[in-house]
This record gives sequence, structure tokens and C-alpha cells, in this order.
Amino acid sequence: MMMRRRFKRARGQRGAALLMAIAAAALLTAIAVELIDSAQGELRLVESYRDDFRARWAARAPVALAIETLKEDGEGFTGFTQKWAELAEDLEVGGVKVRFRIEDESSKFNFNALASKDKVRQNLVSDMLKAIFSEKDIDTDYVDYLRDWIDEDKDETASGGEGSYYRSLAEPYDVKNALLDSLSELGLVRGFSPTILKKIGLELSPDGGGPGVHPTYTVFSDEQINLNTASRELLNTLSNELPDSFIQDVLDRREQEPIQKVENIKTMAGMSEEIFKKISPLLSVKSSYFSVTSEATVGRITKRLTTVLRRNGDKVGVVFWRAF
Repeated sequence: MMMRRRFKRARGQRGAALLMAIAAAALLTAIAVELIDSAQGELRLVESYRDDFRARWAARAPVALAIETLKEDGEGFTGFTQKWAELAEDLEVGGVKVRFRIEDESSKFNFNALASKDKVRQNLVSDMLKAIFSEKDIDTDYVDYLRDWIDEDKDETASGGEGSYYRSLAEPYDVKNALLDSLSELGLVRGFSPTILKKIGLELSPDGGGPGVHPTYTVFSDEQINLNTASRELLNTLSNELPDSFIQDVLDRREQEPIQKVENIKTMAGMSEEIFKKISPLLSVKSSYFSVTSEATVGRITKRLTTVLRRNGDKVGVVFWRAF
């Protein structure tokens, strides 16, 4: 009888020990799972930081390539047959996807040329912008609003907006009286509401950010338009006296090789001495400003970068950049 009680007691102790062992094992398993989850979370965080770092630097790589290429292309003219124009790529290396393109900023309409020190050029640019706005059903008074924002004087144009207008706003601020630093700044100019900007073809993000460059417009360049890279649409706004045959002749010739001197267009179809004298102050065959737009993706991380480069002889430097 006593032996039976001892056996039951021992079996009960073994059962309790087994339960304790199971409980301990369950606890340790739970802790181990928690540690593994935590470690995996930290690993994912590390991987995210790593991918972010790789994507950030991969987006910068095309800029370095563009700089070196532009140094090599330092001829007395700029055109699509040169190396810089062949840089657009879409590639993948070691799990990093990179897309980038380079554009000539002198192929675009420069809003800042509206405040050119050259009065002849300034008037020509004003006429061009009025033609662009009229085409888009925008009142040409907006040209004066913009001129008053960027010119250095405080004299108000007939329909413009100098300091008095901006100080009368519910949330007043000063007129800049200096050149635009970026396209997003247009949103501060009198009348340039999101609706008007959309008509022009500019849609800014709520914080005024975005890529900072545009296929048609710019605030960079040397005020003149490069005949070798400008679009048909922009060339058409140079003068309403230009025949289509001239525009087509320019496009055809530059496909073969860049136009090397502005004077060379005198012999092109439909060009007269009178028209040449009128539009030549606006024209160039060489460019100094180029934009590089790059995008790099690593895993789930994508980084985008816009950089504007200025070439001066054999030196190329960054004048603007924006990550977005």
C-alpha cells in the first residue's frame, strides 16, 4: 500500500515536472520566435537602408557620366549628332534598375529671357510668349505680370504687378524683381493660378516641388534658342512670318549635322534678310545648360534626381539639383 502511494507521488512529481518542462519550452519558443521576428524586422530595416543608399547613389551616376561626356563635346556648336544626345538609357545592373535622359535647356523657351538686358531680344521674347499664351487662350497681360516679377526695376507695366499688388494680398509678400530660380516659382506670380499653369502645360505639386525641369520651358540657358535642338513648335513661335518650308529645312539639315553658324540659315528655304535681322538676336547654335533626369530602383526603393549642368569651356558644374 505504501509502495503504491510512493509510486503515485513519484508519478505526480514526474507529471508536474513534465508540465513545467513543457511550459518552459513553450516560453522559450515564444521568446525565440519574438527574437527571430525582431531580428527579421531589423534585417528588413537594414536591407531598406542598404537599398535606399544604393538607389540614391545609382541615381547620381548618370550625372557623372553626363559631366564627362559634355566635356568631350565642347565644340563651337551643339546638336543631336553629338555624344551627349545618345546618353538616354534604360538598363539594369546587379539588381539596380536605372533610367536617365539628358536634355538641352536651350531647346526650350526660357521665361527669364523676358528680362534680358538686350532690349531687342526682350521684345522678341515678349512677342513669342504672347503668341504661346494666345495659342493656349491665355490673356497676354500675363506676360506683363511675369516681366514685372523678374525685371530689376520697380516700374509697373501697363497691366503688370509690382510691389503694390503683392502687398495688397490677404497674405502679402514682396515682388521678387529678380530672375526665376525654378519653374515652381511661377506659382507666386500674379495670375499664375494652378488653372493657368495647367493651360501652359505646367502642373506643380502642392509643395511647389516636382522635378524642376520641363520638356518645353526652362529658367536656365543663355536666353537664346538653339536652332539645332529646338522643337518644331518652338521654332514656329519665332515669327509669324516664317514659312513652314524654312522650319522643315532646319529640321532636315540638323539631322545630318549640326548647323554651325546662325548665319547659315540665310540660305535656307523661305528666309529673307528682313526676317533674319528680326529673329537672329534670339538664335544660337551652341548650348551651355543641360538637364539630367535620372531614376534608380533597388528592390522597393526608387530615387529620382534632376540636375542642371552648366558647361563653360572644358568645365562642367552643377547649378541646380532636386531629389524627389
